[in-house]
Amino acid sequence: MYEDKTYAAVLADAQAEVDSDVLKTEGSLTFNALSALAFEIEKLYTHMSYINDQMHADTADFDGLVRLCADRGITPKAATSAQVSVTVVSGESETLIGKRFSLQGFNYAISSITSATEEAGVFTVVAIATVEEPGSGPNNLTGALTPIDYVDGFVSAMVTEVLVDGEDAETQTALYKRYLASFGAEGFGGNIADYRANVNSFAGVGGCKVYPVWAGPGTVKVAVISASYDAVSSYLLAQLAAAADPTGNHDGYGFASIDHNVTFVSAAETPLAIVVNLTAESGANTAAITAEVKAAISAYLLDLREEWAESEYEDQTVVYISRIMAAALGVPGVADVSSVTVNGSDANKVLAWDEIPTAGTITLNFS
Repeated sequence: MYEDKTYAAVLADAQAEVDSDVLKTEGSLTFNALSALAFEIEKLYTHMSYINDQMHADTADFDGLVRLCADRGITPKAATSAQVSVTVVSGESETLIGKRFSLQGFNYAISSITSATEEAGVFTVVAIATVEEPGSGPNNLTGALTPIDYVDGFVSAMVTEVLVDGEDAETQTALYKRYLASFGAEGFGGNIADYRANVNSFAGVGGCKVYPVWAGPGTVKVAVISASYDAVSSYLLAQLAAAADPTGNHDGYGFASIDHNVTFVSAAETPLAIVVNLTAESGANTAAITAEVKAAISAYLLDLREEWAESEYEDQTVVYISRIMAAALGVPGVADVSSVTVNGSDANKVLAWDEIPTAGTITLNFS
């Protein structure tokens, strides 16, 4: 805001106010006095510019944005830990609670037992474990666990499913989006904005679409996408249902309004079979092009899923053929893209309100 108020500019303005018969060249007493003053005034303008920036959400730094958000009742989301389903085969059952395991640098602690069966003194236990390190790192991680604590008669332990995605701490960009959204529809009394705010506050939820009156008066359907922008587990859906209507009687003791019958479903993953017919530049590495084109198309589909998370139920997700062609053409070494088909058709793919696009098979044909 005060970019023109530099040391040189302030000094020149100050010198202009001094009578011409006074010596004010560099090294003179007047110059030295004005120079020190100009330096301090420049710092003052710098501080004033910083303070002005902190008054506006689009120019504030993260700490300043947090203070502005607090005035709207918005707080930044802290990082959360993933929860997973674990199957442990050993000589223990209930005593497994609290036992710690590791997988590829992440530590898991068993928090509850889902089921346990015994055969000849060996227990097969299905349990829920929480990752000790918060964040999105282990979201797609499954496989064999190594015990950290002693487990009597240990045979095996396996992460079989990620139930709730871990989330990284909210970024400044994401917080700014929530700040701007707070000036739109205000959540109140079970309206769409209210349901969205409540559902999106859950750890592991990346967004949702709320379909009001979907099966008659008093019915609400909420499609939910995970923090990794894919389908959510039945475990997380059950948590949402319990928070919305803990008694199951639609009596308003959860965040669902009185007499609202709320149904929670996962966003339905729709795998797409994409075929790209293209020409490579002379001498280009087709193997490298294939990998990069697949990554570019997958990134485009991820963008669509992220947009889905912030859209309304009336909005349909459209997978555009032209966007797939543009993604492929943006890869170095691709000279031309002659055609693209999605699920055998060269028309844009229009998805239902609760569907999200995922990469099924991506095939590249070089000519």
